[in-house]
Amino acid sequence: MAADKDDAQLSELAASLHRLEKAVLPQLEKLSSVDEIITTIGMQEVEVLRALHWLQNKGIAKLSEQIQEVIKLGKNIEEYRQKKLPETRFLNALMNSTALTLGQIQKTTGLNPNEIGASIGILMRLGAIEPATLQNEKSFKLTGKGKELAHLETPTQKFFAKIAQDQTPQDISALSSGEKAIAEELKKRGLLEYDVIKKRTAVLTELGRQVIQTGEISKKTVDRLT
Repeated sequence: MAADKDDAQLSELAASLHRLEKAVLPQLEKLSSVDEIITTIGMQEVEVLRALHWLQNKGIAKLSEQIQEVIKLGKNIEEYRQKKLPETRFLNALMNSTALTLGQIQKTTGLNPNEIGASIGILMRLGAIEPATLQNEKSFKLTGKGKELAHLETPTQKFFAKIAQDQTPQDISALSSGEKAIAEELKKRGLLEYDVIKKRTAVLTELGRQVIQTGEISKKTVDRLT
């Protein structure tokens, strides 16, 4: 225990540390994320982890790992980031018209037949569009709710835009039940992906703080197995 060591013993322990341990240890005064430590000191991941394990074995630091399920952007979705989701583009195409044929909608939005079909299904379920008659072709027009959504954006578009803007994986456990349902829908469409990441953290123990205070950490040392 740290309380059992006198100044001479603390200095001896500090002086005995490997150069990797001495490089990593001071970072624990201001950083806890292992990834941030790696980035800050420019060492290889394997070197930082080796040093942290050595420090932990000596009671100087405590290393922990948390498994986190996250959602992130899927592949090949750049068009949707720039031009919004297909159903939003479909909805927006109808904003300034009483009704449009499918051909007119496709020409205005640039959506392919699959995207058109998916958009119709989504917007019909939301009660945002309804069939219309125009030029004897299959046509659609906005409902009252559709006009409202066209101005405010659908919950799915808002959620997707947030993920796309942040561009960082989002912790699934932090999402509301409604957001989780939207995330699952977007996952099925290939726009989002689920992933598991490891969050590794390291903190100083009381012994670690005392070792740093000896001033021995800044001194050069000869490499040796620790």
